[in-house]
Amino acid sequence: MVGSPSRCSVRSQIRSVAPSVWVLALGFALPIESLRAQESSDGPQPPPMAAAPAPLVAHKSDDAVDITMDGRIEEAVWQAATPITDFTQQEPVEGGEPSERTEIRVVFDEDNLYIGAIIYDDPDGILAFQRERDAGLGTDDRFMWILDTFQDGRTGYFFEINAAGLMGDGVISSGGRGGGGGRGGGGGGGGTNKAWDGIWEARTHLRPDGWSAEIQIPFRTLNFNPGQSEWGINFQRTIRRKNEEILWRGYLRNQGLRNPVFAGRLTGLSGLSQGIGLEAVPSSVVSWRNIPGN
Repeated sequence: MVGSPSRCSVRSQIRSVAPSVWVLALGFALPIESLRAQESSDGPQPPPMAAAPAPLVAHKSDDAVDITMDGRIEEAVWQAATPITDFTQQEPVEGGEPSERTEIRVVFDEDNLYIGAIIYDDPDGILAFQRERDAGLGTDDRFMWILDTFQDGRTGYFFEINAAGLMGDGVISSGGRGGGGGRGGGGGGGGTNKAWDGIWEARTHLRPDGWSAEIQIPFRTLNFNPGQSEWGINFQRTIRRKNEEILWRGYLRNQGLRNPVFAGRLTGLSGLSQGIGLEAVPSSVVSWRNIPGN
């Protein structure tokens, strides 16, 4: 169990239905068409059907190989990708507007999936205490996401990083439980098996307007159907000093990040290949790398 660290800024640690027709017995009958027209103009109208939530479209580019993994989100390939920003607060106000803006982009090439996150905030308020891979990051500002690569709403991969670049991951399985993603640590659902450690890379960078992260996930570290062009995906962010949790989809407290059935859609995937063999390593031989000075 991690002790309660004294409050500190991460700045010192990092630098970088058809209608019913009623005819009254008044000695005449209106034509059906006339009744329908009257209903249409005078009667109550059914509510419009809600539009399906927009997906996150992955940007395919051979230029992704030019991404320098330094957390800065500066390469042109990032600017060519359309970001998502429509996050919703889960804690402390369920359904509330987030206090800070978050931008997420997804790019991919033949070998890797890349996620770029710009996490706007006051740099002096960013907290990052943990220093051990797969340690609970409940004390920290963190960015989390899941990938439901078979889009079955039951299983997937969980990833998280804090502002200092510390990485955590696991395999999730949903037992149909709800559960919030706030104080409970990243959402409800089934269990998270943190014995799985995938081969992936993350770098973070401290900015004057918050922090940013670049993530590279080789396709060979994931199990998926190469012929499937759509995955489930979701994102969550913690702003620890405000005890604030915001999600892209599944923001209700009985939903949560780790319940893949509530995930959003990642579209545009094509030409994917797992390569030769899945890659994962035992957690005992993985160490996290701190951010180089910026």
